[in-house]
Amino acid sequence: MFSLCMRGFSPGTPWSAHGKEQLKLRDRLQRHAFEEIVHQYNRLLEKVDLQAVLSERYQVDKYDVTQGL
Repeated sequence: MFSLCMRGFSPGTPWSAHGKEQLKLRDRLQRHAFEEIVHQYNRLLEKVDLQAVLSERYQVDKYDVTQGL
């Protein structure tokens, strides 16, 4: 099996530098996209938690009103 260096692709060639830059760019773009997804997911979880608290509070208030407190 030939290594890339044996085929003329050494770590210092312009081809490998271009490849590295393309991979770095792809990684930055994907990282940004996933960071946004995680941020939106966290906001969704916060809203779900708030909804659960408000729903529970509403049920307690509703119970208090029906009990005449």
